[in-house]
Amino acid sequence: MNHLFCDLDDTLFQSRRKTPDGPGVSVVAYGPDGAPNAFMTVGQRKAFEAMHGTMTIIPVTARDHDAYTRVQLPPSPFAIIDHGGIILDSAGRPLEAWYQRSMEHAIAARTWLNELHELALAFIKNEGLSATSRIIGDFGLPFYWLSKYRDGQEHHLNRIERDLLIPWVARFPHLAWIHRNGNNLAVLPRTLQKRHAVRFLLGELRKQDPTLVAWGMGDSVSDIPFLLECDYMIAPTRSQIGALVMGLNP
Repeated sequence: MNHLFCDLDDTLFQSRRKTPDGPGVSVVAYGPDGAPNAFMTVGQRKAFEAMHGTMTIIPVTARDHDAYTRVQLPPSPFAIIDHGGIILDSAGRPLEAWYQRSMEHAIAARTWLNELHELALAFIKNEGLSATSRIIGDFGLPFYWLSKYRDGQEHHLNRIERDLLIPWVARFPHLAWIHRNGNNLAVLPRTLQKRHAVRFLLGELRKQDPTLVAWGMGDSVSDIPFLLECDYMIAPTRSQIGALVMGLNP
């Protein structure tokens, strides 16, 4: 059997700003206010339907549970959310064995996540930046720190990354790593990575079907580690991964 471990945002769909104009664009996710906030082109819809018809698709996403439930895709037997912090079963409940592993690491990271959050709030206020700072958690566990720019001030997020986060992570390289993709600037514990959850779930699935073929699909350079847990990799041409390949092979 073929299983596709698939990133969602900027892989299967994207924000309206990133969606090319054209006929047949469809809504696939909604914001907390109920407004559409993620869209598929006709080509993306056809690609998804072709893959869905031949493989079991398992979402692998940074989205938390609330954001994931607002995505309108067919049911899946599993979903990896929160950058790998939670694995959901077909009923939308966390897998207990993985939850226990995540709880141990989340508790260990709680103190420095709170400290980084306070540092970021002070930096944003003192520098007069239009950006947010918050800790993303789910099912009672804190997972990672996240900032987004406001009012189109993307360079404010660049400031936070350059002047606050890069020096901070350089002091604690064993603790954390930085993930940046568009208007998402995150600092994650090194124990929190999609690849850890993919490796665990693949191990469980292969106990039932040792001949299982795993495909991985993602757009971001930070997706590459989880793609490498799979037998084959797929990436959109217009993506961070596509740009990386082009840079290696001009």
